[in-house]
Amino acid sequence: MKIAFVLDHPSPVDGVNKRLLSDGAGGVFEDLLRWADIPRDDSLIFPVFPDRPPGGNIANLFGGDGPRHHAFGRLKSEHAHHLDALRADLDVLAPDMIVALGSVPLWALTGESRLGDYRGSV
Repeated sequence: MKIAFVLDHPSPVDGVNKRLLSDGAGGVFEDLLRWADIPRDDSLIFPVFPDRPPGGNIANLFGGDGPRHHAFGRLKSEHAHHLDALRADLDVLAPDMIVALGSVPLWALTGESRLGDYRGSV
């Protein structure tokens, strides 16, 4: 089974290591993959936004007139192409399952951003 995991953006450590989820959260992620017997190398990992936002704050990408996230407002138009690129990548790679790792990935994939309403959903 091909599984795609989608996160919001790379961490500072990811940029240094040239590998997504390579920081402390990545250690937890790898522990969970091992527990579920899912090889990391067989997993697809994508960021919604490929570059770390200014100040490391995702809210800095919002305040425009693009699609609306319930907590951050409307996406700045210069970042909207990232949503299309993510969907195109997923269409080409055709994973069997997509796991949104947070409200921003959920929003980018579905237009819904209230994570608590969808936690554990299939």
